[in-house]
Amino acid sequence: MLTLLIADDEYFILERLKHIVDYHSLGYQLIATAQNGHDAMQIIEQESPDLAILDIKMPCLSGLDIAEQIYKNKWKTKVVILTSYDYFDYARQAVSYQVFSYLLKPVNIKELKEILTDAAELISGRKERDSKLLEYEQLQTELRLQHFLTAGISSAERKELFLQFPDIDSIRAVCCVKLGNTNRDDVPSYSIRKSVKSFPHIPQHYYIEYQDNIVCLLLKERNIPYALLTSLQCHLQESFHTSVNIALARNIDSIDCLPQVYAKCLESLQNTIFAGENTLVNDIMDQNGNSNPALNFDLRSHLSAALQRKNINQLTSLIHDAFLKLQQSPDMGNLEALLLEVLSAGKSASLSGGISYTARKLIDNHNSVETLEEWCCCYLSRLIERSTADTADLSITKSVMEMIQESYSDPELDLSCIAEKIGYTQNYISGIFKRNTGLTVVQYITQCRMNTAYLLLTAHHMPINQVYGQVGYSNPFYFSKRFKQYFGYSPSECPKAD
Repeated sequence: MLTLLIADDEYFILERLKHIVDYHSLGYQLIATAQNGHDAMQIIEQESPDLAILDIKMPCLSGLDIAEQIYKNKWKTKVVILTSYDYFDYARQAVSYQVFSYLLKPVNIKELKEILTDAAELISGRKERDSKLLEYEQLQTELRLQHFLTAGISSAERKELFLQFPDIDSIRAVCCVKLGNTNRDDVPSYSIRKSVKSFPHIPQHYYIEYQDNIVCLLLKERNIPYALLTSLQCHLQESFHTSVNIALARNIDSIDCLPQVYAKCLESLQNTIFAGENTLVNDIMDQNGNSNPALNFDLRSHLSAALQRKNINQLTSLIHDAFLKLQQSPDMGNLEALLLEVLSAGKSASLSGGISYTARKLIDNHNSVETLEEWCCCYLSRLIERSTADTADLSITKSVMEMIQESYSDPELDLSCIAEKIGYTQNYISGIFKRNTGLTVVQYITQCRMNTAYLLLTAHHMPINQVYGQVGYSNPFYFSKRFKQYFGYSPSECPKAD
């Protein structure tokens, strides 16, 4: 809803203007009125209305005086000048101050509505552009800050960083937040930012989006109460209906150690996967984590064999045993090795970005090894289901091809006829046939008819007036047209075999 100010020194005109149209239906909220230029100027300075309808002649300041101030100060308020004087000089001044429109008294309702509608379109478009620009600038700022935290920078870049973030040396804590699997269309990444921003008690901070479901807050407060973290955790759980893990690192004394603390905090956040969902790790800099010995799972060949046999029970048992083994040496390297074995066994599935990338994304998108174990079982079960479905689809495709090869000479043969005989819907048959052959059913019927026609014309020297009926066409002219479209020449031009 756009905000609107109306100012006119004549009381009855002002009252009429307040009710002359239904502003709300046009997208406006009338937030204030004024009877002199001084009051109107104060409202514009304090409230920044989107649109101001100003009388050109008012005590203290005229409407044009106010328009001049808005223009010089580059304020966002658009101005419509209201006057009884149709003088060229006034109009010229209004144009020089970029006044949106110039409206003569007595006000014509239709004209006022048109001006308000046009102004709303202009203001809304400008706001949308400003919002996108602000979002872009904010993203660029975050990317520069993230570059500092994750890569070495030169002294010149360091100076530029301090110019852009003059208070960056005041950062005293890093808080990393990981939501459960939010890789869904209904949870865009900006929603997490919005939810964090709506939480009222977080101290001043910089916000960094590490991944779709992992965000980091660089806090300018050292003493972060544990209760605050648990409240933030509950707030995000309620917002997204998923688990939330949090890791906090405090005691940052200088900017020099910030990249190291940031990396340590992210590492600690990933390690919470072994502690389970809704884990909160406090003061990670006081914790010394030691890597566990590397495990050899040797799963790939056993899983591949179970997949070939379509043995879901064996697959589930193999996965469960592997995750039990992982519990003996819980380590991110071991977890990734286990996932690589599972993904490699099912490598026939399309995995965008490669197997290693997929394994890392899986770890990032889950908050517990239990949910990862469940994912692995479901992934392999889906492969078996897909394989079974593919076998059935191939059988149906073969039946359709055999039916066409036997019945292509029937002029009534088409997709609906085939679907009725086979007992599946036309859409289902069409989809699997195209997937398995690269041709539509109609294209395959045409192919069979044209190849047979070519054979009859060339090898058997059969006349055209006999061939078209043999291959399922009731009209010789239509047959000739289809033949030329298919081969590039007419049946009469068809080369004869010796």
